[in-house]
Amino acid sequence: MALEQEPVEQKVYHANPGYRLTDEDAATVGPVLESLANEGRATPDDIVQVARDEASPLHRFFDWDDSSAATQHRLWQARHLARSYRVEIVTFTNNRPITVLAPGLVSIKETSQRRSYRTIETVRDNTAYIAQMAQEAERRLRYWRNEYVMYRNLGMFARMEPIFQSIEQLSLEEATPPPPIPVRKLARTGPTPKIPMLRTPRPRKQRAKG
Repeated sequence: MALEQEPVEQKVYHANPGYRLTDEDAATVGPVLESLANEGRATPDDIVQVARDEASPLHRFFDWDDSSAATQHRLWQARHLARSYRVEIVTFTNNRPITVLAPGLVSIKETSQRRSYRTIETVRDNTAYIAQMAQEAERRLRYWRNEYVMYRNLGMFARMEPIFQSIEQLSLEEATPPPPIPVRKLARTGPTPKIPMLRTPRPRKQRAKG
């Protein structure tokens, strides 16, 4: 019996449609940004600081003319660059390929004031990041439902009824409070003692001297 081979993974970089990058640019930018993400320094500001170096592969994707690009614009360019490519991950198991398309970087909320980019591999291995992605997915599903609910049961939307119901079930489960924790009653060993009520004494009225 042939032994099962360890999965082998290959990664191919592609430019996202609508962005000015080419696939060749994506193959240059992707590994650099992923290296920063793995080092934990892939905020938009981090990316701009690395790109300032003229020797950096990222340098040519920014406008360094201060008369036309201020700091906030460069931060926008950094975010734009991080979203501009995707990866095609091909996993070979026993010489059978399984292909998955994924974003090159994923924006993660690290703290209430800070977001950073992480690689898809890092996100998949972190339960807290997965929980964030699940919340974001549910938010987008609810948005989709609210956008198209007016067409429900009309024409080709009729076949999407199971999708509408599934999204509504998700929202219902989220809104339903957890069942109360049962309280165990203690067995009585005798009559419940009566606790006397304490009365506040009324102040005496003083008689007027005549």
